Amino acid sequence: MMNKRIVGIDFLRGVAVILVIFRHITWPSIPFLTRIGWAGVDLFFVLSGYLVTSLLLVEYQKNK
Repeated sequence: MMNKRIVGIDFLRGVAVILVIFRHITWPSIPFLTRIGWAGVDLFFVLSGYLVTSLLLVEYQKNK
């Protein structure tokens, strides 16, 4: 199994976490931040799909 970390993916994970936190915090003075929180969940979904697909492709190439 590959154990390489991709810094860009880790950065995007951090951004997604912050967006989800913004969604769960209510800041009446900054409503924009609470409205963009949904994007964090979507970002997690996209990242998960990318990572799972890349691992499956590596395994497929090994067993080919």
